[in-house]
Amino acid sequence: MTAPTPSRSLQAVVLAGGTSQRWDGQDKTQLVVGDRPLLDHALAALPGDTDVVVVGPPRPTSRPVGWAREKPAGSGPAAGVQAGLRALAPGAPVVVLAADLPRAAELVDALLGAPRPTGALVVSDGSGRAHWTSALLSAEAADVVRALPDLVDASLRRLFDHLDVVLVPSPDGATHDLDSPADLDALQEDH
Repeated sequence: MTAPTPSRSLQAVVLAGGTSQRWDGQDKTQLVVGDRPLLDHALAALPGDTDVVVVGPPRPTSRPVGWAREKPAGSGPAAGVQAGLRALAPGAPVVVLAADLPRAAELVDALLGAPRPTGALVVSDGSGRAHWTSALLSAEAADVVRALPDLVDASLRRLFDHLDVVLVPSPDGATHDLDSPADLDALQEDH
């Protein structure tokens, strides 16, 4: 009998399945910021030995990843997180990260630099508002979410209601995502 392969020390679910309605259907994860697409910013923010599942339609990436899709497709980010977790092996903490965060590396650093949670760490901005798409779930918390009834059309807040949440302050401005073309214009003006 072969011994089971130990799970890696960290896994990740990257959410990249939105409809980009404010972008007229353009896949915003492929927008180039700096020298790479937004999705690759998220992937580069994760340690190199992290098992990563991207939730959304497959597309080119800068590193090998697994793919998952919420069912039905388009049923929201909570369903996406759950689908991503179900595609990963249990037994390791999991970073949850949106694919539209140009400063994803700073958010991941803040999460990984905080004491490991028994539940979930969630990044908060300067006003104390939680950013549910930048989180670190303990292995036990990830198992709780996997086992929940399907989270079709549920809010991310509802998902985190099942967990003990600790907020982690983010670096100033790092939680700014790109929800609209105006956000991209503002980001490019700053650089």
